[in-house]
Amino acid sequence: MNKFLKYYDIFFLVLVNPDGYQFSLLEDFFWRKNLRNFSREFYDECFGVDLNRNYDYHWMKIGASNSMCTDIYAGAYPASEPEISAIQNFILSKKSHWLSFVSL
Repeated sequence: MNKFLKYYDIFFLVLVNPDGYQFSLLEDFFWRKNLRNFSREFYDECFGVDLNRNYDYHWMKIGASNSMCTDIYAGAYPASEPEISAIQNFILSKKSHWLSFVSL
């Protein structure tokens, strides 16, 4: 393990979506999106972006939706959410150093 750590840096990003996580605990166990509010008019039914589908890489490909009322809404454009934009900027700032990126 020491040899591994001598040559590689490991970064842990513990919780990217605290508002969505809290909502899943209190309201909807299967909630997967953040709580972005697009319009007060639709707040009760259509809000949030699926952060896993908001990354710029292969945005709006298979398994994503452009309908904000679905659980797999990918956002208005790639990296539209501040959480994803920050992660992408961090990754790109260390572009030459990446061996792998794993999201759980």
